[in-house]
Amino acid sequence: MELRSSVKALNFTKKMLFDGGERALPYPSRPQKPAPQSEPCRPLERSTPQAEGVSAAALDGMLRALSASEETHMHGCIVIRNGRVICEADFPPYSTKTWHVTHSMSKTLVGTAVGFLVSEGKLSPDERLCDIFPEYCTLLTGRRMRSVTIRHLLTMTSGANFREMGALTDANWVKAFFESDAGNEPGSSFDYNSMNSHVLAAVVCKRSGQSLTEYLRPRLFEPLGFGSVAWETSPSGIEIGGWGLYVLLEDMAKLGLLYLNGGMWEGRQLLSAEWIRDAVRPHARNDHGEEYGYQLWPDTRHGLYLFNGMFGQYVICVPQLCMVVAVNAGAEHFFIQSDAYEIICRFLRHALGASPAIDRRRLEFTLSHLESGSAVPE
Repeated sequence: MELRSSVKALNFTKKMLFDGGERALPYPSRPQKPAPQSEPCRPLERSTPQAEGVSAAALDGMLRALSASEETHMHGCIVIRNGRVICEADFPPYSTKTWHVTHSMSKTLVGTAVGFLVSEGKLSPDERLCDIFPEYCTLLTGRRMRSVTIRHLLTMTSGANFREMGALTDANWVKAFFESDAGNEPGSSFDYNSMNSHVLAAVVCKRSGQSLTEYLRPRLFEPLGFGSVAWETSPSGIEIGGWGLYVLLEDMAKLGLLYLNGGMWEGRQLLSAEWIRDAVRPHARNDHGEEYGYQLWPDTRHGLYLFNGMFGQYVICVPQLCMVVAVNAGAEHFFIQSDAYEIICRFLRHALGASPAIDRRRLEFTLSHLESGSAVPE
């Protein structure tokens, strides 16, 4: 089966080289980025840093450092403490009121949808993929692929060989996932692969009988008061899962707040607290020592966990501080470690404290003079 995938990749490369890219895709190309939408979100309660015990000086230092850094290329930042927004920063020409691509931060919504299915008794983390998609599990399916479970997909330990590049060689990504087999024993090692997330999206669609977006709407989007949401789909019409989600920054921050509150929202238990406890603990580690849970990144060294998308999309949840820091950016890095992340972690170490009037005035001045890639004047 792996040979078939290799032949498809070679044929695609041949078409790209000799046909100038024309007709290289095995499916009709179509625009995926949606037109901007203007439906606003239901805003969280607003407060001030001083009312929630956060140092205005520490906030000011973080925003100035993020703005001045040549690596961060900031777009927006929202800081929440005790469930209330205490700081909302735009870095012109960008605005937090405009929806934003999330890149791999969308994976956490896929993991959340799986959590809802498990809580409803419609799925088990230890179910095998072959039992969910028997139509793709044939006599030629390898032993390793037959043992891949939902938990392996959640923790990026499936070992599957079908990767993002494969999306260009097949119209049915789930079928191709099975055909590619696994390169190592499932569960044995971490291998970050967005196709794991896409297959999870397909699992949600199959078990719920709805699209991923339709399934999440009454369980997550409506209770949390999300504004406009759009998700790019695969050629077979399934939400991509691992990327392609467009959403407002405040809405992603709400998801962080839901996790921080153990699945509770306005007095209702929306998502299982047990699921969240399991999701945010480390299940695997990459070669850099970064930890991975269920489609999110724990960081036990800093006492937090985060949803992460490449180029600097973060939702950082800090249980001990009852704080969420959400960031959109256009930076140059792919994973967690970055100048922006270090700046935010430095802020968190000094976040709590009194806010004298002089510090509050300086913070107000900073918020009105932010600009992406430019230092704030003194």
